[in-house]
Amino acid sequence: MINFVPKYFPIMKKLILTALLLGFSAATTSAQNPTIAPIGLVDRNGTIAISQPETTIYITLTIEKESLTAGPYARYAMKYLGVAAPLADKISYEITGCRIDDSQTEQPCSEDLVCCTDAGQNRNVLPVDRLSGEQLSLERRAAEAAAKIFSLRRSRLDLITGEAGENVFRAGLEAALKEIDRIEQEYLSLFFGKRDTSLQTAYFSVVPTKDKPAYIICRFDPKSGLLDDSDLSGTPVLLDITATAVSTEGLEIKAKPTLKDKLYRIAGMAACRVLYKDTQIGSRTIPVYQLGETIAIQNK
Repeated sequence: MINFVPKYFPIMKKLILTALLLGFSAATTSAQNPTIAPIGLVDRNGTIAISQPETTIYITLTIEKESLTAGPYARYAMKYLGVAAPLADKISYEITGCRIDDSQTEQPCSEDLVCCTDAGQNRNVLPVDRLSGEQLSLERRAAEAAAKIFSLRRSRLDLITGEAGENVFRAGLEAALKEIDRIEQEYLSLFFGKRDTSLQTAYFSVVPTKDKPAYIICRFDPKSGLLDDSDLSGTPVLLDITATAVSTEGLEIKAKPTLKDKLYRIAGMAACRVLYKDTQIGSRTIPVYQLGETIAIQNK
């Protein structure tokens, strides 16, 4: 940014006056079409600045992280419940959201936003109604837990059908069913484990050029999550840009500009797509100055 002070630099008065007029013309033109900006010296609140219109594309990715802690009775799930359960701990990632902007959005803190968690649970928890001090084998405890699950389901059915709890109704019935569901989920977690889910937000920016239609913004792997764009172990997340024709409708453009004419940059519309494994996860059409044209507008 260049600051001029007319009092001490009288030779610059004519330049400043000219710049003020050009700035007024640029402001009028930009007000009519926000995708047009002046090129060269412009006046901004009394300050002479060099204008070189350039568009930055901002991409925001939302990543969901899921952590599974296997249950201590997982190996007996098929035997006692008839359903296979995960036998090992597992962490997986998935891109669940993508946003494309032509201006920088407010970025929250970099810490993960925890949506729900079951962390801190005791993986060796025993059935809550075990009253005996007898040492049971792991399979015996699994069998007791499975029996309790079926007992809870029978109790739920009896309450719903009215076979039990004749004095339990309305809010009391709703609270009883909710408590049965909670206890059942605790027993089921002994077989099927606990799942923790959190969201992560990642921000990227790209300054496109006219001769490059695609950009690797990062790499991603379902087992490792977000990776650097140079990490070849992940699959590229691409920003694909397709430029469309530049519209000059309503503008009086000079066919043969002279050195005295004021130049403007008119942005070209660009169809922006974010792709992962050839699947589109986000799209938006925005004006991009680098994909536009430099023109001289006839001043009236």
